[in-house]
Amino acid sequence: MSTRVDPLLAALISTLRELPVHEREKIILRERRKMVSSAETEPHIRHSNVLKSIYMKMLSYKVNEIDFLNACESNVPRIKSAGYLGLMAMESDEYVIMAVNTIMKDLGRKETRNDALTSICNLNNDSMALANLTGHICPNGRGDPFYKKALVAFSRLNPDARISVVGQDSSEIYVKSQILVDIFGKTGRMDLTENDVLFLLSLFMKSDDPFLKVKLLQVFGILQSKNQLSLDKAFLDSIDAVIIPSKDKVRLQIEIALAIEAVEFLLKAGKSTPRAEAFVLRLIESQNPNSRYFGFKMVRKYKIHRDIAIDRCIKLGLHHDQCLKTLTSLITRSNHRAIHKKKEEMVFYMEKGNADKQMVNATLALVFSRLVQHAKDDLLVKMYQEVPEICLKTPFDKNIPRGYVLKLFNKICVTVNSRYFPLIYQLLQPWMGNDEFYTTMFERHLNILLARGKRDCEITTLMKLLDCMLNFGIPNRNRDILISSYGETLKKGGSEDILDMLLNTVYLLNVRLESQAIHVASEHFIYFTSIGNHSIEFRMGPELEIKSLAGKDLRIEKAYKRSSDGVQIFAYHIKNLSKLNVKVSVGTQTHTLFLEI
Repeated sequence: MSTRVDPLLAALISTLRELPVHEREKIILRERRKMVSSAETEPHIRHSNVLKSIYMKMLSYKVNEIDFLNACESNVPRIKSAGYLGLMAMESDEYVIMAVNTIMKDLGRKETRNDALTSICNLNNDSMALANLTGHICPNGRGDPFYKKALVAFSRLNPDARISVVGQDSSEIYVKSQILVDIFGKTGRMDLTENDVLFLLSLFMKSDDPFLKVKLLQVFGILQSKNQLSLDKAFLDSIDAVIIPSKDKVRLQIEIALAIEAVEFLLKAGKSTPRAEAFVLRLIESQNPNSRYFGFKMVRKYKIHRDIAIDRCIKLGLHHDQCLKTLTSLITRSNHRAIHKKKEEMVFYMEKGNADKQMVNATLALVFSRLVQHAKDDLLVKMYQEVPEICLKTPFDKNIPRGYVLKLFNKICVTVNSRYFPLIYQLLQPWMGNDEFYTTMFERHLNILLARGKRDCEITTLMKLLDCMLNFGIPNRNRDILISSYGETLKKGGSEDILDMLLNTVYLLNVRLESQAIHVASEHFIYFTSIGNHSIEFRMGPELEIKSLAGKDLRIEKAYKRSSDGVQIFAYHIKNLSKLNVKVSVGTQTHTLFLEI
């Protein structure tokens, strides 16, 4: 089905193409008003309006689907063709059902039969909305110029119908073979008689049509997977013969496609030949990315030419998806050491291919995450030390002997390179126990991350650090470090998200401590400790002042006040202490704190 380019549609496409997405809405609304206006004043729907509606539908804008049905009923061929195109863009069966009578009528007319058949081949028929059209397709009329399209349409409506592929016309056999492949993809069924199979085998060995041979190989592959095909020597030799020899240089694309199908069939059947393996090698080493794609795909699937493929992937650059996917699929216990030794080579070729540092590190992390699955002891420690991002791809194995965990931790714990921080946090274990050192390390890490905490990766690392500060180190010192960092971050205009993360961690640490730290305002905090059931002690900086204490049915008596190292300490005797409202002033402002004791 072909549709002439409409100048009005072309103008609309050009206009929308230049606009950002959020500005297209106005243009679409304006065009819709024009289309509605013309529909009200003109007796027939405009061809350009139908095409515009199709384009709007492609852009996921709402359109009036009834316009497509009206266009299908038009007597103007190009409007009818456009209507059927619009109908095929509909997701709902509702409009398909409404169009059944129109399609039925068009099937019986030579001028409109092509459009009707095309619609049946492409419309959604999951609910069998088109089932009533079966008797009107008439796929047996050899004089029908659209006979092959009728075969496809008939198979769409009757997926369970038996198809005989025996015939004289190679193009007809091609179409029927494609129908069989489509049916198998939907139903998992390949219903051919023994006579059909023998005919196709004979045809493959005799035919000179590479297009037909490609399709027949696809059918043979399905039959072989279902154990419905006998692989005799003559047949295998005929398949091997279509593979391009090593010395041949220039071939048509279809001949290359045929050779790829033939090699795939032989490898899948476990009948590899020297010519087949040589062709795979040629694909791997090809300068054509499409050829390499199929070569690497077969290497990954059938594990042939491992060493050559690994070297080729590294030299092309592992920042290319197919190269990375292929190399990681070929890593085994027997070759992981050799691949590890090629690390510098991997980096060199990626940088040569203009991969940035972040891409290089991420790629190495993925490769090494596969290598560490086979590495042990000192080599494992070395790999994590070289590429700490491994832990972001594969969490550190807790079953590794403690001695090697400590060895790795001791090698990296003093670094100030934030690449290593996530790995350090994964290595921390309760049995390692050096709380004083952990707290000192956490403070150093926190300062580094907060100094450059606007990148997503640094924020993620900060979250992991805060989790560790809840579980390791000295809790009260960890809390003091967080409170100090909160004030510094606030002064530097840090983000609200980071400030909230720090404050939430302070409150979570309160649960583990006797004293409680409460945020008052800006960088100011107040600490309180309940002493028994009848006393409470407050600690705060000199810039804070308690204005009043209040609570329901409370008797409050001031016990003492003192200062120590610039810190004010107030104590009160309070009977029936449970909830307390504390008014605290900072400068000219007063804040009320609601405390749960």
